[in-house]
Amino acid sequence: MKLERAKEATRKRNMEDEAVRIEEQTEKLEKERECLERMLREREHEEQNQEQLEIQEIEKDKQESLLRKAANILIKVKEEEGDKLEAQHNQYKEDQARKQEEIKEEMVRKTLLAELNLPFDVCLDVTQENRDDTFRDVCGQYASQFPTNTEGAARCLSNDGFCSACCELHVGLNFISKRQSCASECQEAVNTFNV
Repeated sequence: MKLERAKEATRKRNMEDEAVRIEEQTEKLEKERECLERMLREREHEEQNQEQLEIQEIEKDKQESLLRKAANILIKVKEEEGDKLEAQHNQYKEDQARKQEEIKEEMVRKTLLAELNLPFDVCLDVTQENRDDTFRDVCGQYASQFPTNTEGAARCLSNDGFCSACCELHVGLNFISKRQSCASECQEAVNTFNV
């Protein structure tokens, strides 16, 4: 009996030791399981973060690409508008230069016309035979020399307007007394042949 009790005690002790060992192993396995789960969660979290970073990088690249395209479009539009404005400005400068040149030419022409002081015999040569030809010739010259004075050019063909137009054309505007003398002599000649 003592032997059986000793065997039983040994077996009991062995079982307790085995239970303690199993419990320790279970605790160890549980810790390892928890450690593995934690590592898996961390790895999963890192993968999600990495995915998120990749998505953000892709979105950033898309945004940068869109911004570059928009900037290029804006630059192109700005260049086109700049070219249009430059062309308009150049056209304006050319127009202004042409107008100034025309004004200058007109002033030179008027200055020359004002200082003609030519003989006015043609204004007095209004005999019945050549009267219409003289009026047409003089009025045509007057119209070409004074293109802005269309009313005067039209009046030139009448008896009343011919003499003043002819005298302006041949004597000029600076020589008032000679122009008045031309006009009075011319009017006498016209009146002589109108009777």
